[in-house]
Amino acid sequence: MSGPETTPSLQDPVSAYAKPSTYAPTSLTQRERDIFSLVEFNVETPAAVVARKLKIPVASVHYTLRRLVENEILRPRCFINSIRLGLMDIGFYFSLSEQSKRGRERLITRFKEHPSVAYVGSVLGDFQYVAVLMCRDLNHFSTLITELTGSNDDVISDKQIVPRLSFTRFTRKYLSPRLASIQSMQLKADGEPIVLDETDTKIVWALGNRPYESLRELARFLALPLATLDRRIKKLREQGIIQGLFYDLNVDKLGVQSFRVLISIQGLSCSIRKEIAKVCAKHPLVTYLIEALGSWDFEVGVETFDPRLVSSVVEELHAQSGGKISSVRVLMELEDLMCRHYPGKLGSGAPRA
Repeated sequence: MSGPETTPSLQDPVSAYAKPSTYAPTSLTQRERDIFSLVEFNVETPAAVVARKLKIPVASVHYTLRRLVENEILRPRCFINSIRLGLMDIGFYFSLSEQSKRGRERLITRFKEHPSVAYVGSVLGDFQYVAVLMCRDLNHFSTLITELTGSNDDVISDKQIVPRLSFTRFTRKYLSPRLASIQSMQLKADGEPIVLDETDTKIVWALGNRPYESLRELARFLALPLATLDRRIKKLREQGIIQGLFYDLNVDKLGVQSFRVLISIQGLSCSIRKEIAKVCAKHPLVTYLIEALGSWDFEVGVETFDPRLVSSVVEELHAQSGGKISSVRVLMELEDLMCRHYPGKLGSGAPRA
């Protein structure tokens, strides 16, 4: 008779959660998962480096990545730190009042098409939708919401406005335990905001709104000399605006379920915040951490093939925080309706420079 089920230890979190074959993706081969893990946070990793690490032909690396991109399982993207450009990242959680299906679709379409909206997704839980808006300040945010809802001020039945201090993206360590690495990309303030010239603005917009293919293809799209584009991108990297080129994974095609865990803590202890960040960075199921202000303090992204494991993530966070977590709410992420890493324009409510 087996003993009681226990939460895997943080001493070796990756292997602990990877052991049950039930949780391994069935739509990807082991080789595909290994290749992805080696290039996830660096799209430009030479195929020869990956081939040498895995002891496979270089042609196999090229073929695998090309096929995964063509099948829309992988999407090459650029991580833009928009906060370095003086923008606020504000989460808008909301539900809609009873209305016709056409009315709902019109409203969500306005969110998806608005130039200041970076993300819109549907969720299951205390809210129906999550949107992320990029704005200069809270007054600008208020103007944007008015633009989005129009004259129908009663269309939103419930809402929470959550300014974000930072957003940290982690690698998907659960996919290939033996090659898992603790890497991250971060969206946060670091010094005075940087003002871009017209050319850099076009570069950042293109990187944030289009799938990345190559530097040469980007130069052709922007009608810029390759050397000029290369020099400017290097500077944008040095300034911390471009965090890196990464492969985003279309988890829906793999049967992975995504959750957003909203956490409130007691007091303002920096040590508790550090412990939560440490657990999230190491945990194999955690894919992002958002530090927020307002109704909750953290948003933790969890991906898993077994929804029951979400509770184990929460238990570990409770334990490492010394029981200082005061409340937890879990939202199931149903569908990403729109996502771009840099809106580029700020809408009609944007203050003029």
